[in-house]
Amino acid sequence: MGEKLPLAVDLDGTVILSDMTKISATKIILKRPWYIFLIPFFELTKGRPYWKKRVAELVSVKPEDLEYHESFINWLK
Repeated sequence: MGEKLPLAVDLDGTVILSDMTKISATKIILKRPWYIFLIPFFELTKGRPYWKKRVAELVSVKPEDLEYHESFINWLK
């Protein structure tokens, strides 16, 4: 009973105030505009996990560029 269990917390909209998929998709479309057509194509043909993985491979998001839900993070601590 004294064993501590890990706490899993959702990132999008909980720890950060925005959505990583939207941030990443926006960055990739600004960098490679033709992806505005590829993302819906991948969504329909290969599914969301495929295109989310593909976008994540092409875009990096710096943690310091994100807006954090500070009061929630303080509560977690």
